Amino acid sequence: PKPMSTSESKPVSATLRTWTNHTGDFKVEATFLSFLDGKVKLRRKDGKEISVPLDRLSEDDQKFVKAQPIVENPFE
Repeated sequence: PKPMSTSESKPVSATLRTWTNHTGDFKVEATFLSFLDGKVKLRRKDGKEISVPLDRLSEDDQKFVKAQPIVENPFE
């Protein structure tokens, strides 16, 4: 595999970050995959994908999701 140079950077959405639920009781480290039909799809560090309703995430995480660029589905 091609080694990553230090000048390359991942898009913000591909960065591992800590996601917190709206009560602050649950946290998970994951990367943002998508937001569709009110659900946020995340990939945890172990590779498992999870879907979380947007309103269940903390205010900061909701702002993060809403700031992501919208990617149109080419199959629709």
